[in-house]
Amino acid sequence: MWAIELYIKYGKSPADVIRKLGYPDRKMLGKWYKIYLEKQETGVPYEKRYAKVPSFLQEKHKTAVRHYLSAFLQATSMKS
Repeated sequence: MWAIELYIKYGKSPADVIRKLGYPDRKMLGKWYKIYLEKQETGVPYEKRYAKVPSFLQEKHKTAVRHYLSAFLQATSMKS
C-alpha cells in the first residue's frame, strides 16, 4: 500500500516511486494501482473478487473418486 500512496502523492509518476523505494518495476506498480482502483470502486478486495470457486462439492468429489477406484479395482481383478 505504501507504494500506491507514494504513486498517488507523486502525481502517478512510477519513476519517482521506484527511485524512492527501490521497487517495484513500472508494470507491477501499474498492476497494484489498478487493483487499488478496483477495490475503491467495488469495495471488494482483489483476493476475494477473483477467488476460485470450486465447481463441485468435496463430498461429490469423494463419491466420484470412490466410484472410479472401485471400478478400476474390479476391472483389474477380472484380468487376473
